[in-house]
Amino acid sequence: MSGWYEVMCALHEAQLVVTAVQPVMAEMATSVAKSSSSFPNHLDSLVVCRKPGRGEPWARTVTEAAAKATRALRNLRNAGIVFTDGDVVSVVRGSVLSLLTNPRADVDADALVAAAEERADTVIAQLTAIQGNGSGKRKS
Repeated sequence: MSGWYEVMCALHEAQLVVTAVQPVMAEMATSVAKSSSSFPNHLDSLVVCRKPGRGEPWARTVTEAAAKATRALRNLRNAGIVFTDGDVVSVVRGSVLSLLTNPRADVDADALVAAAEERADTVIAQLTAIQGNGSGKRKS
């Protein structure tokens, strides 16, 4: 399971609902730890949480979560922010797995993890088709 899965499960256990996931340029993008990894990331995601009833969940469906992640990534790219396929995977995965914190979403965790991976690959293809990604296909 991914780190995002663990984070979202912990938020669920803490009875918090994700109300926003916003990718931002990583503060430490040039750090030795990040730049020496196999798939360095250039984006971080800010996750906004609230107690149930204090805000609307980020998404109600996998499609909505993936669409919001795609829109945010396109906005970053249009602003000249460079990112990798690994960044796309992380942003889409976090957005889709936020459904684990939605008290109204009836989701199976294993199916949601699989859907997050599938959607990430789809978003990579969409972003590559639009402007070219420059980093090639994601390696599993």
